[in-house]
Formats: sequence, C-alpha cells, structure tokens
Amino acid sequence: MNRDKFAQMLGFADYEKLIQSSEPIIREGEINWYVTKLPSGQWAAWDEWELAEDRVMRFSTRGEAIAFHLGAFAEKCRAELS
Repeated sequence: MNRDKFAQMLGFADYEKLIQSSEPIIREGEINWYVTKLPSGQWAAWDEWELAEDRVMRFSTRGEAIAFHLGAFAEKCRAELS
C-alpha cells in the first residue's frame, strides 16, 4: 500500500498530515513506531516497516497504544537476546 493510501485508510488526507498528527514512540534503525490520534477519536499504533491495514492496532487511549508498542518492543528484544 502506498503512503497516501495508508494515510487515507486512517482518515487523513495524505501521509504528510498523518505524520504531523503522529508521535514517534520507538525508533529502531530507520523505522519509527508511531501512535496517532485518529479523526474517529481512537488511537492507532503502527510502524513504518509495512504500511498495511492489518498492521495497525487501534485503542481507546494514547496510553494503551504506547503500552502496546513498548510491550511489543520488549518482546522483540527478549527474542533477539535468546
């Protein structure tokens, strides 16, 4: 999916507007993991690795979205150390 289509799927006019509305939580190499308040009022947790609808998690609060990313990142780090 191209960047603008991804942004539109989340309710934004284009990718630039999506990024302006997003907060980077984790940076892993060249990949940012973001949380974004959607126009619907929900919060999305997503990353730049693959822009696809099935890679977006939606939450009721910013805290839940951040916790999801932090948990996923901790799990990834533990797996890499094993």
